[in-house]
Amino acid sequence: MKPTVTETLYYPAVVVDEASSLADFRGRFRSKAAFNAFADVLKAHGAATISFAGATPQGGEFGVVVALPDGRFAACLAFDEWMFHSEQEARALAAELTSEGGECEGLTVLMMTFEPVRKGRA
Repeated sequence: MKPTVTETLYYPAVVVDEASSLADFRGRFRSKAAFNAFADVLKAHGAATISFAGATPQGGEFGVVVALPDGRFAACLAFDEWMFHSEQEARALAAELTSEGGECEGLTVLMMTFEPVRKGRA
């Protein structure tokens, strides 16, 4: 079966940490093998999920680390409820979050895309 890409989702993600090297994230993993698997995904796709204290998939929060164009890395926090089928809706939420008085005022927010891949019959 060929993988079938479903509709692209767009979401804002709040930068909570930055690192100049991927190795700076090593301490977040319980084993070298877990870190290496994370690093392989990040190198292959430019982004990889990561756990944050207090963030749970059941609660709708998730972390993602992205490779930035300048060679640094950003660890971001996002929420399932922030995911949209329209890039315009996601950008509007990002603008609202970072506006004066917004929940993320003064913080850096990156726009992300997610393309879930499901195995199916093509």
